[in-house]
Amino acid sequence: MTDPSQPHVPSPGPTPPPQPPQGQPPQGQPQYGQPQPGYGAPPPPTPYQQQQPYGGVPLAAWGDRAVAYLWDFIVFPWPAWIALIVGYALLGIGAGNESGAMVGIGVLVVLVGVGLMIWRVVVNYFLDQGRTGYTYGKRKVGIRTVGIADGQPAGVGSCVGRYFLHGLINQACYLDFLWPLWDPMKQTLTDKVLSTYVVQQPDPGV
Repeated sequence: MTDPSQPHVPSPGPTPPPQPPQGQPPQGQPQYGQPQPGYGAPPPPTPYQQQQPYGGVPLAAWGDRAVAYLWDFIVFPWPAWIALIVGYALLGIGAGNESGAMVGIGVLVVLVGVGLMIWRVVVNYFLDQGRTGYTYGKRKVGIRTVGIADGQPAGVGSCVGRYFLHGLINQACYLDFLWPLWDPMKQTLTDKVLSTYVVQQPDPGV
C-alpha cells in the first residue's frame, strides 16, 4: 500500500536518445558531402574483362596472326617447297619427253618434298609450339599460344588437335582463320574449343 504521507513521484519514462550536436545529422545518416555506400567503387568486371588471359597479357591482333601464318607456311618450310617445285617440274618435263627416268626422278624428289613438309609441320606446329607456345612465325612476330587457365604452353597433344581442327573448320570458307576479326577475345573457333589464346608476348631468346 502507498503511504499517504509521502508525496507522489511519477515513474521516469523511457530515456530519449542522445541528440547530436547542433548542425550534425542524426546518427546512422550520412553527412552531407560524404560518399554513399558503394559510391566511387569500381564497377563489377564485364564478361570480357573476366575472360582476360592469364596475367592480363594483351591479345594478339588478327594482322599479327596472319603475318605469323605466312612465315610458317611459306618461309619456314622453304626446303620442302623447293623440292616440290623441282620434283613437279621434272615430272612435267619427263612426261612431255616420254622419259621414264626423268619421271622417276621427279617422283622421288616430290616424295622428298612431301617428307620434308611433314617433318617441318611436326617440328614447328606440334613440338615447338606445344612446348614453348611459339611457332617459327609466331616467334618472328612476337606472339604466343597459351592456355587460358595458366598462361603456359598448351602442350604437344593440344597443338596436334589444334592443327587438324583448324584445318577442318577452315574448309568452311576459311571461317576459323577469319573468326578473330569479329570475336571480342580475338580467338579462332579452335582456340575456343581448346581453351587457348594467342597473346602478344615476344620470345625473350630472340
